[in-house]
Amino acid sequence: MKKTIFSNLALVFTTFILGTANAVANVTDFTGVVPEVKVALIGDTEAFTNFGSVLKMVAAEKPNVLMINGDFGYGATPEQWKQKIISSVDINTLPIIATLGNHDLGNKTNTYISIINSFRNSKNGLDVACSGKAGVSEGHDITAVDETCIFGNVTIVGSGIGQVLSKTYLENRLEAKLKAVAEGQWKLVGYHFTLASMNPGIKGDDASQRLFDIIRQNGAIGAQGHTHIAMASCPIYSPFQKGAPVKCHPDFINPEERFIMPGTSVYVDSSLGGKEARARMRCFNPLEKGCEHMVDIISNEGYTRTDGVRKKDFIRFGAMFFVFNAGGDPTKALVYFKSVDGQIIFKFNLSR
Repeated sequence: MKKTIFSNLALVFTTFILGTANAVANVTDFTGVVPEVKVALIGDTEAFTNFGSVLKMVAAEKPNVLMINGDFGYGATPEQWKQKIISSVDINTLPIIATLGNHDLGNKTNTYISIINSFRNSKNGLDVACSGKAGVSEGHDITAVDETCIFGNVTIVGSGIGQVLSKTYLENRLEAKLKAVAEGQWKLVGYHFTLASMNPGIKGDDASQRLFDIIRQNGAIGAQGHTHIAMASCPIYSPFQKGAPVKCHPDFINPEERFIMPGTSVYVDSSLGGKEARARMRCFNPLEKGCEHMVDIISNEGYTRTDGVRKKDFIRFGAMFFVFNAGGDPTKALVYFKSVDGQIIFKFNLSR
């Protein structure tokens, strides 16, 4: 009985230390239990009602941080986007970080950078958890474009691939950042663009194969936006090469049990943040070649608008959640996509 009470008090004490967004790495209590760290992922939001519904659902799940991977506004202004956030959630209890998308360029870029930077404060802990400076020249950490945030034993790197800097520069920078992550940390990379093989639509290769290989080689998780779907890949262990299909790890047999090991990675797409949902168009388009996508290889892992459903009739926008250290085990994570109507669209366990 005394041992149980001591263990519970130790866990409460450790959870208090971790806080909402604390930069302490590898936090454990006296029993070896590691506090869970929950990360929410969305993208392609726009700035209107659907986005507000997603934000409220995310806040209700009580994540340690929300990462928004690009395309904040389309017809909306950055100011409207910010207003939708602060009218929907409390940024002091829902820390928000982000990477920019292709609809956030031009004269919007610095405004969005300023907005994301304004979300950092001592109340939500982002002033301690995240590194970065507002700037658009090579050699700088760029808020909302190229930054690193640490939440317990989870390191999140935001990359601005396809943005104001060269892809080669950002790829090199991402590689250096991932190699510098402390041993034992979970590594999550957020970005906006994708590869044709990593989405169920008709988008081409916006990112480079090297970006995806850097993530794979460093045992990180890739989290993208851009495609207006929800998707999770199998554990991929083969190199990304132009024109060559990527391969699932041969030990992978159960969609509900996925894993990361050296040279193997899992990639997710969570871009149903409020703008619209894209239909499954692969293999129906005469311009598409191969028709082999990760969402085709494994059933029950991709979520898109069903053929025949109009964009304006789609209501199941939502977010993907990673619960790292699930059950206190630093080698386990629970991943699920939840829609605004409360449905768990798909989920799986992730181990390392």
